[in-house]
Amino acid sequence: MLVLLLAGLAGAACGDGGGQQQFCRSPAQVLFDPDADLLLPFPSNLYLRPDRGTATGFRLDLQVADDEMFQGFDFMPEQLNRLDGFGTSAAIVFGFSREIGTVDGSVDPPRVSPPSCLQLDPARTTGADSPIVLLNIEPTSPDHGRAVPLLLEYVSDPLLPGRGRHLLLAEPAFPLHPATTYVAALASRLTDRDGNCIAPTAATRDLLLGKDLDRFGLLGQQVDDARRQLLASGFVDSVGQLSAITVFTTQSIEEQLLAARDQVRQQFADQPPQILPGSLQVTEKTDDDDVAAVVSGRFLAPSFQSSAGTFVIGDGVPQLQGQQELEFELVLPRAGPGRSPPFPVIIYQHGLLGWKEQDAGAKRAQARAGFASLAIDAVLHGSRRAPSGWEATNFFGINLNPGPGEKAFDMELLRDNFRQSYLDVVSEVELVRTLAGLDLLPAAGGDGRVEVAAAPVYLSGHSLGGIIAAGAAALSPDIQAVNISAGGGSLPTNLFMRSQIFGSFIDMLAPEGTSPVDVRRFMPVLQVLTERGDPVNLARQITGPGEACRLPVLQQEVLDDAFVPNTSNEALARSLGLDHLSPVLRPVFGLAAIAEPASGNRPGGITAGFFQFDVLSDGAPAEHTEIYADPLAQQQWIHFFSTLRDSGRAELVDPYRLLGIDRN
Repeated sequence: MLVLLLAGLAGAACGDGGGQQQFCRSPAQVLFDPDADLLLPFPSNLYLRPDRGTATGFRLDLQVADDEMFQGFDFMPEQLNRLDGFGTSAAIVFGFSREIGTVDGSVDPPRVSPPSCLQLDPARTTGADSPIVLLNIEPTSPDHGRAVPLLLEYVSDPLLPGRGRHLLLAEPAFPLHPATTYVAALASRLTDRDGNCIAPTAATRDLLLGKDLDRFGLLGQQVDDARRQLLASGFVDSVGQLSAITVFTTQSIEEQLLAARDQVRQQFADQPPQILPGSLQVTEKTDDDDVAAVVSGRFLAPSFQSSAGTFVIGDGVPQLQGQQELEFELVLPRAGPGRSPPFPVIIYQHGLLGWKEQDAGAKRAQARAGFASLAIDAVLHGSRRAPSGWEATNFFGINLNPGPGEKAFDMELLRDNFRQSYLDVVSEVELVRTLAGLDLLPAAGGDGRVEVAAAPVYLSGHSLGGIIAAGAAALSPDIQAVNISAGGGSLPTNLFMRSQIFGSFIDMLAPEGTSPVDVRRFMPVLQVLTERGDPVNLARQITGPGEACRLPVLQQEVLDDAFVPNTSNEALARSLGLDHLSPVLRPVFGLAAIAEPASGNRPGGITAGFFQFDVLSDGAPAEHTEIYADPLAQQQWIHFFSTLRDSGRAELVDPYRLLGIDRN
């Protein structure tokens, strides 16, 4: 009897997918019950139905009763059901029936450590000994049969233990392919703190053994192929060695945004944006050695946002809602030795709570290097400020004072605020052609020369502006290089949960009595709603691991950033396929270290890299709010753009060496 029990706990099995299986038997289980009000595991094609009218051929099919988390947010299933698949960067979530980690009750609050078998570097999650796997099983995919590295996190609530309060979150290290089917599974070699295996539920055993498959909908139709792929991959030798399985199909991503981009460019194909009559103002700077003038004006640009702030989709394409009036600021350099008109443009994108006239010091440094600076206000910022004045929350779809019938949060609004902001930059790039035809100086009547070059056009953004810059660079073929300062991606998953500012907002929105683990389980669901506006998913329009790069990229990270967390910075860097420029202060999974200076380091001879800042030029610790104004960061991106302008190939340098600053 003891031998049989130990064999069960070890997950011993006989045969393959079709024979009798000896599954792990243990008090702890990996949760799965299609009749329960708990979406675990998530995502799952249990909640997907065929729909020939979508890009994937499917549509989500969720009800309020499917999960207790929807009880206070009954609008969410309706929003989710507008999607044709699940997330491409959202974490896969498995839940356990009881605590499997080690609880340290000597601290307040108690601290939980994951079992040792889950303390894995992402590279090991694709290995033969990993207790978890995420496998591409789409027959036509070039990555069919390939395992995806995972960032694992175990979260548990020792104060409020129970169903759904002990979770494994497995975040794909790289965005998954859109419109692609994957299988995620746990093997019985996943053990708890005492070394015991964790058992499948009765429903999981039935699913794996092919019993009553109609009960499991589309998931039941796909499980046989998923099971064969798991066996073929070597993840397990028999179905009896599995403790959990979920199959899911990712949503389509770029099609809507690319269709909207094409509408913007088509509108301006014959005639670029026209500056509105009477709006152009030229203010000359007679006392400034670097800046000759500041020019302002207004122009019309397409808007795809309805009165509710979201896109209206018809036949799979965003429908144009009208023309919006946008203000711009243009900072012109003073001609001098080494700099003469026409000047190439660096488009500047401000951060959260910022405005187009911000960061005058950075614009002056760019003028000194012979670049004009062009800026507009982001959605709900500056001249487009939200009526409530709460730009920080409203832009991200958070309503701290919801009235009757209003949502406390709206991830569709967040997604479309970003998508419209990307498209506004596409319109701004088109505006450069208009400005390149104007003789602006002197203001009294010009001198027969234009001040602005039609090309090249570069893009630089900080914080929120860095996020927007990444998305806009993916859309506009006329942007020839981009600097992303303290920007990131994987927005709900990383920005909301790990940012000091956004984490506090999320805590304020959680109903009384909500466990922090409940909030963590909620985030991947929110990520699914925002994927089409998240820059990590648009990065494939720029570059990607092993792929030829379309344009040069510099990404700047502030170590231990309190606003845009490093996990968010690094998710974006991985999706862009960047190399890590030395000196490497903290290794980042998926980024290869390269020596500096570096040029043409990526496939196709394009320069693309990631750099970490720990101190400012005055020796103070690097801060999110200070980095864009610091000479170190400015000189790095100006050198990046200048070398591209002057030689045709951008160069990445260590700015501390460039400015002779010792970090030690």
